[in-house]
Amino acid sequence: TVLHLFSGPMLRTDGLRAQLHEIGWDCSDHDIVNAQMQGERVEDHDLSLMSLWDQLHRDLEKGEYDAVVMGTPCETASKARTGPPGPRPLRSAEHIYGLPRSLLSQAEHDQVKLGTFFAIKSAEMASRATELGIPWIIENPDPAGNPVSLFNLPEWEALAGLPEVHHVDLHQCHLGAETAKPTRLLFHKLD
Repeated sequence: TVLHLFSGPMLRTDGLRAQLHEIGWDCSDHDIVNAQMQGERVEDHDLSLMSLWDQLHRDLEKGEYDAVVMGTPCETASKARTGPPGPRPLRSAEHIYGLPRSLLSQAEHDQVKLGTFFAIKSAEMASRATELGIPWIIENPDPAGNPVSLFNLPEWEALAGLPEVHHVDLHQCHLGAETAKPTRLLFHKLD
């Protein structure tokens, strides 16, 4: 079984769950959209809840998952936010965890706080999986030319420096995406 965090809609015919099912694997998808779309318990999908992260760590430690895949949200650390014409920046190279509160609206502050929480919890999950010898992948935009990339967070840099952790950069258009969508996969114990 693969633990799939920030999965997006779980019933996508082109999603990871469908692909894994074709080769005989189960997939445990977690994303708030699944609670909204499938009428499931919010507590089972809302990754802003510390209680869900605690439960997922316990499940990982009990051996319920054979691998972890995370598509950690990146909207607060997007290259599109580094200058016009995109939305205004919420982070900078000097303020990788978020611009000073005085420079952000309440909504922006809340957004960057949640984005940072997701990034740090993803790093903690990957670190624990590494300790347990469980393969994992974190997918996020390629950090090239992006000083506010989540890959520049100290927690993600520490992950990248662990033994047997590697990365591969790719353009998703080669896999059927409509645009280039430069992407980095940071991974452990996978070919």
